Amino acid sequence: MSNVDKMCLRLLAICFLPIIAAAPIAMAVSAFNDAFVHMGAPPLLSDLSWPITLVTAAVCAALFAVQATRIWRWKEGKSLSCSNCGCLLGSIREGRWGPYRKCLGCRGNHSER
Repeated sequence: MSNVDKMCLRLLAICFLPIIAAAPIAMAVSAFNDAFVHMGAPPLLSDLSWPITLVTAAVCAALFAVQATRIWRWKEGKSLSCSNCGCLLGSIREGRWGPYRKCLGCRGNHSER
């Protein structure tokens, strides 16, 4: 696996986090609603799991668009790249010796000074 592949995997894996977090929440809301229905009460949250899934799918699509734009800008040469491997650099972080950026491919640190 090359550094570019690792960079793309790190960037695009973030896109799936909302749906992974929302799936158990939607199942818990559905189970909570079914428990009240089995007790004879009217349903409190009828079909709330469907909007939760739609909203998280929209969030995933928006995150994918942002990350794909970052990759496209890197490919066009419009963003900062690593001097070692040529991959995209992450955001500025504050470190012991001043601000730096971490490479998303080789995970090396690059000073901002």
